[in-house]
Amino acid sequence: NIDDFHGIDVIKVKHTQSLSKKLFNIEHYLMIPLMFSLSFFVYYDRGGLASALDALQEQSLHDNAFQSGAVAACYLFGYCFTSPIFALLGSKHPPLKMSAIGMAVWCVGAFMTGWPGPSFMSQFVWLAGSRLLTGIGEASFLAFAGTIIDIIAPDASRSLWLGTFYMGIPLGYAMGYAIGGTIADMSIYVVDDCNEQWFDKNPDVDNCNESWRAIFITETFLVLPLCFLLYCIKQPPNMLIIKQAKDELEEQAANDSNMSLPSQRKEAQEELHDDPASTKIWRLLTNKTFVLTAAGYSLQTFVTGTFAVEAITYLQKVYGWNSTKAGTTFGIITFISGVAGSVVGGLVLDKLKARLPHDSPPYMYCRPALYLLVFLSFASFPFAFIVVIWNTVPVFIIGAALTEFFIFASAGPVNNVILWCVLYEDRPLAAALNTLAIHALGDACAPLAVGAIIDSQTNGGKSDSYAYNFAFGIAVFWLIFSGLAFIGGVCSTSWLERWMVRNGQTRRKTSLLINDPSH
Repeated sequence: NIDDFHGIDVIKVKHTQSLSKKLFNIEHYLMIPLMFSLSFFVYYDRGGLASALDALQEQSLHDNAFQSGAVAACYLFGYCFTSPIFALLGSKHPPLKMSAIGMAVWCVGAFMTGWPGPSFMSQFVWLAGSRLLTGIGEASFLAFAGTIIDIIAPDASRSLWLGTFYMGIPLGYAMGYAIGGTIADMSIYVVDDCNEQWFDKNPDVDNCNESWRAIFITETFLVLPLCFLLYCIKQPPNMLIIKQAKDELEEQAANDSNMSLPSQRKEAQEELHDDPASTKIWRLLTNKTFVLTAAGYSLQTFVTGTFAVEAITYLQKVYGWNSTKAGTTFGIITFISGVAGSVVGGLVLDKLKARLPHDSPPYMYCRPALYLLVFLSFASFPFAFIVVIWNTVPVFIIGAALTEFFIFASAGPVNNVILWCVLYEDRPLAAALNTLAIHALGDACAPLAVGAIIDSQTNGGKSDSYAYNFAFGIAVFWLIFSGLAFIGGVCSTSWLERWMVRNGQTRRKTSLLINDPSH
């Protein structure tokens, strides 16, 4: 009960009691797996949608690639436009309760995705609205999960716990591709009523296999109990209290004294000063390094969005694979490349940072990290391009694996630069605005643009294979533009160092969102 925190000046606790136990009445080794499970299902849903997209497009959207791309992008629009709002609300309201309610909304959207729409509404509108709800729910959870894990994880094992949490991204996608593809090929839900285009394209069948709907119905009932658990967890009134408790723990641990929880009374709340949102936003938008890094990440995400949403359909159209084979193959590639790339990217960044003085402020790490991002963007391009000009299975597997490896290797460095290049108090909003940028300009636009290109080619008489290769070929060139944006980020680091000094950011501080290797 949040009211338990009110009216308490200081709660003295034995130093052996963990911060997670004090703040949430649950140990970190139970809290973090709960958050991992929710993160896993968020990305499992995305992979499942990609596996279902070909059947969904043919059966419910009259084989319109643009509309299927729009359906895939709708959850991203809901996500990226509400993520900054939740980040700002976190300083005033209990974060886990907001996340639990939001993920319950996500469940409603997922269930609606699998449930046939009413007859008075077009299937496109029904599906688009359903995916929009899932995006809003994701935003409420992902806006706080990484922050809370970074705060409650023990210093000695913070990298391990954060790595475990973020492992939900490639694992969720991979399982969504593989399991979703298998479910889509099963005969769980078969109907006789289907659109005419489906029967014209498949004259030998007299029904529609809509088993893909089971992907979304089943995940709903698996996630709802997790939402209930999250809502019932005891928690402080807002993120500022949680962060201050972390700071006091570190200070008092250094003095070998007891931990205290900051007062929740009105006079103590006033000490937690926070700049207006407009001031923070303007400060971020005029930060050259932040803007260029976010731009490079957005351009790179355009490519990842193309692969994440359209790769299964690409394999079905170009290679003639069924959903099971396409989903399983691409799922394995994504998982292996995602895990390997994430680990290697982090290790290389640590090596580059080790060349700088140990007590360097975080913004000094931006230059080597951006040099690494330039290399990774340009290295990924040739492997992505060869996939679409040389259509053989070995080339696709090797090229796609290396492309995803280099892109996943970029994730750690680019997210750290986003935090290192801004003022400490701006980090939560910087992460949220970066999320807005990469989705609004990246993987939300990618399915729409790629779908429009595919439709224009097929309407012009081109084969499906040619249309998909042509669209993917255009999309991968965004990796070149991404590398150029990161080069701009490198050039801006001298300005950043002067700007940080003027703003007094010369001391090393604990990371708020992602693990700062200074721990």
